Amino acid sequence: MKNLFFLLFFLIQTIGVLTAQNAKLLSGPMLGNVSHRNAELIIEIDKPEAEIRIEYEDSKANDLSKTKIIRYKAPNNYSFYPVKIALDGLSMGSTIHYSIFIDGVRAGKNIGYVFNTKDIWEWRKPAPDFSFLIGSCAFINDSLYDRPGKPYGAGTSIFETMGNVPSDFMVWLGDNVYYRESDYTSDYGMQYRNAMTRRLPQISELFSTRPNFAIWDDHDFGPNNSDFTFGLKVASLDIFNSWWANPSSVGTSNYTSFSWSDCAFFLLDDRYFRSPNEFPDSINDKPNPEKHFFGKEQMEWLKASLVSSTAPFKFLICGNQVTNTFADKECMQAYTAEWLELKYFIEDQKISGVFFISGDRHFSELLKTERKIDYPLYELTCSPLSSGSFDLTKTPEGNNPLRVSGTLICTQNYCKLSITGNRENRILSIQCFNASGNLLWEKTITQKEISY
Repeated sequence: MKNLFFLLFFLIQTIGVLTAQNAKLLSGPMLGNVSHRNAELIIEIDKPEAEIRIEYEDSKANDLSKTKIIRYKAPNNYSFYPVKIALDGLSMGSTIHYSIFIDGVRAGKNIGYVFNTKDIWEWRKPAPDFSFLIGSCAFINDSLYDRPGKPYGAGTSIFETMGNVPSDFMVWLGDNVYYRESDYTSDYGMQYRNAMTRRLPQISELFSTRPNFAIWDDHDFGPNNSDFTFGLKVASLDIFNSWWANPSSVGTSNYTSFSWSDCAFFLLDDRYFRSPNEFPDSINDKPNPEKHFFGKEQMEWLKASLVSSTAPFKFLICGNQVTNTFADKECMQAYTAEWLELKYFIEDQKISGVFFISGDRHFSELLKTERKIDYPLYELTCSPLSSGSFDLTKTPEGNNPLRVSGTLICTQNYCKLSITGNRENRILSIQCFNASGNLLWEKTITQKEISY
């Protein structure tokens, strides 16, 4: 009897040790880039080694049930463990149901997760209608590292609201996390901040139910108003790419593009190559060509991409405002040489369908810049998601003549953009909602309105 007792005790202890050794899911899955036959997702686990098994069903495949196994081992210098997983060989226009198992134990939702791959429509049928969400400035309070006084975060229920809004994908417009002073001095600090934000329960539905694309701005690149002089910019880029699953970058920073249906999306990097705001904007009364906003490499790529695109809407997505002449320093208007280079290129090459989207400002607005012989340039700024807002009405910019009447929102908000209509005249519908999902304003812009 005594021997039996010790045997049972030993078995219980052994099982406990083995169970404790299993890695666990800390956050995710976050669905990233999804194409016709491929999808990427990111999960975060709590240990540097694990076997991750994805069991999935492809609704259009002959062999419905498939399994992908990843034996993950983190680099030695990692303290956090985001794992990027690619599912390849999927069927086009298919529904994929999948479940996650870590070290043999089911993780996440018991019912699993679902997403759709892109269908092929070109030369076969009209371009599909679609919709997407946008927002910027996601500040999550963290009292240990925040500045003293009133918390800057304004609540996170907006993410639950957005998670329940049907859309094809989400675009994060920068300041997707807020590095504190204790964060941007080390790789560890920046990893910590991304991990803490990603583990927020309210954000999980938004991340798991649709593809998520992201650009960065200063607060998820480095310090406030940071630029190419930031000493940890290479590490920051690596960390950004470990927590997001954008399409592959095309240059030496994180700028890239993707298409959805017949529209083009250009995810721009306004930090990695950027000259300090304090650089003189003009020399001898001429725009300073050495003051860079996007930088030469990115500008050449952007111009070549625009001129070759046939998309009815070309969304240029940037962390800072581009067209706002009332803003100063943290905007492209303070980088006159590059702004004029881009503006004149659009005009000279008669590029139709350009529409700017930006974040950063802690308010939302729709700007419309009229031009003498060219179509008007629109810019939609959407901010904030969960950070504090800025009451612009108490400043001279509150009466910005470029602003479309009724579109200034100085509280937490997000926007939903929808593309509908036939091939000859696609229609862009913009809706702005508060944190509870109540409609604040809506506007419609037609393809013909912004075409040559």
